[in-house]
Amino acid sequence: MILDTNAVAAWADGDRKVLDAFPWDGFIEIPVIVIGEYTGGLKQSRIQASLEEWLDAVLSSVSVVVLPVTFATAQWYGEIKGALARKGRPIP
Repeated sequence: MILDTNAVAAWADGDRKVLDAFPWDGFIEIPVIVIGEYTGGLKQSRIQASLEEWLDAVLSSVSVVVLPVTFATAQWYGEIKGALARKGRPIP
């Protein structure tokens, strides 16, 4: 399962709907960009320290895989961005 930033935030908040959907017997994958977005958001939180500790614990778990940005990722992004723009739904 690949998580987006909203799913990571819901996980940190203990959202039962999100937690119940996780494949706890498999790997959870988090793109490196999602980690950047989440980290940027938690810097504004009043509970920043505890969220940073939570994120460190999650990222050191053997069942979490951080997905890197590769050339192939960039190409797919470009394809999706172009297709959405042609449909009148550009990515901001």
